[in-house]
Amino acid sequence: GRILITPTANHPIADGHISFGFSMRQGSVTNANVSLGGSPLKERERYGFEAGYVSPKWRLQGEYLWGNDLDAAGTTTLERKGYYITAGHHLREAVEILLRYEGFTPDSTLPTVHRTTLGLAYEVSKNVGWYLGYESVSGSTTLTAAPSVGSGIRFRTTVRF
Repeated sequence: GRILITPTANHPIADGHISFGFSMRQGSVTNANVSLGGSPLKERERYGFEAGYVSPKWRLQGEYLWGNDLDAAGTTTLERKGYYITAGHHLREAVEILLRYEGFTPDSTLPTVHRTTLGLAYEVSKNVGWYLGYESVSGSTTLTAAPSVGSGIRFRTTVRF
C-alpha cells in the first residue's frame, strides 16, 4: 500500500505544497519477467519514502526505494535499492519541461545503474497527457556486472480514468 500526505490548498508554502509518502509491499510475488540463473525471481519486500514540492510553476519530487528478492529455489537473496529526483518547470499552463536523475542497484554486490532524462510533458486534456523525453543510461542493467551504456527517445501517452 501507499500513504501520501499532502496539505490542503488552505495551507500553501511559497505558493505551493509539500507532500510526503511511504509505500510498502510484503509477500511473495513471482516475477516471470526477471530471472536469476534461468529461474524467475520472487519479489518479497518493497519499501519506499517519497517527498515532493509542487507549485503552479515548479515541481521537485524524489523517492528512495529498497527491498529484497529471492530466486525461485529460495537460495539467493538480492538486496535492491534505488532512488530518483525530478525537477520540473511549467513553461505554459499545459506544458512542463522535466529533468530526472535516477539510480538503481540490482544487488548490493553490483554497481548502480544511472539514468538521466530530459523531457517535455504536454497535458492534452484533463484525462490525457503526452510525454517525450531523451534518456541516457549508464552502468550495469543486468544481474551481472557487465556494463551497458545507452540512450534513446521515449514517447508515452497517459490516460487517466
